[in-house]
Amino acid sequence: MRTPRHAALLAAAVMLAACEGNPSPPPPSPPAPTTQPSSPLVGKDLDLPPPDVQPGYRVLVSKGPVRGPASLGDVRLNKGITWVNVNCVADSGTRTITLDIETVGTFTLECTDRGIGNNVNQLDLAEGRSGRFRVTTTQDVRWAADIQVPE
Repeated sequence: MRTPRHAALLAAAVMLAACEGNPSPPPPSPPAPTTQPSSPLVGKDLDLPPPDVQPGYRVLVSKGPVRGPASLGDVRLNKGITWVNVNCVADSGTRTITLDIETVGTFTLECTDRGIGNNVNQLDLAEGRSGRFRVTTTQDVRWAADIQVPE
């Protein structure tokens, strides 16, 4: 005579035999993450901010970000401290950029594709001067430049 208890034991034995005779495959493991070597940002991918304004100074003239050569116009610089600044980045390799203020001075700097170059140049003029502010470089250089004078 079968009782509900016998039926339950029989069902359990059938399930146990089924599990032991037919082991199910383990669940698939998640795929291994694929990592591509991350390449550093190169010049053409970088945002180019303007130069930082020095404390106690104001921007007299500025331009950028632009590519290649440009004139920022005529400037009148007073006696004392003046800052000539440029941030630049080359699309590839290393390039030069020249900042020229007629009658005052010329700065030639390097721009690379490995990061933004922040160049700060201080002038201490014994007397006021005027001149045209020009930037000379190739089309594969982006730059932002300014001249800062005391407030």
